[in-house]
Amino acid sequence: MYLYMKLRSLLKSVSALALAVFASAQLHAQTEPQKPARPVQPQNVEARQQTGEDEMTRELNLTEEQKAAFKKANDEYRAKSKGIKADQREEMQKLRAERSKAHKAALTAEQAKKYDEIMAKREARKAEQAGKQGNKNNGKPAKKQGGKGRNGQ
Repeated sequence: MYLYMKLRSLLKSVSALALAVFASAQLHAQTEPQKPARPVQPQNVEARQQTGEDEMTRELNLTEEQKAAFKKANDEYRAKSKGIKADQREEMQKLRAERSKAHKAALTAEQAKKYDEIMAKREARKAEQAGKQGNKNNGKPAKKQGGKGRNGQ
């Protein structure tokens, strides 16, 4: 009888402890801040750029000539930065092609054929996703998110 009561008391204690741990985990999960689900829309970027230009004009008390010089510098910067992004994209495409060539060199003819099929499916899926994101981003391609995918790539 004594052993039975001890076991029953121990079971109640373990149950209470498990319930407390579970409840605290649930509360913690609910209090973490949520990140916004959608990316920054281009119109928001343009509005933010205009706000920055307006702030500079106001804070520095720029003349019309100075405003024009600032606008010209900003436009040139944007054009050059887009060019850099295009160059980086081309460089990454070259690197991917080199990697693919190295992968295929290590494969048998049958494996290389299967590899090409897998890569074609991935590209199709990627294009489909970009198309879906492009519609949400006013026709612009989706920005790639950081981090690694399922296969560590």
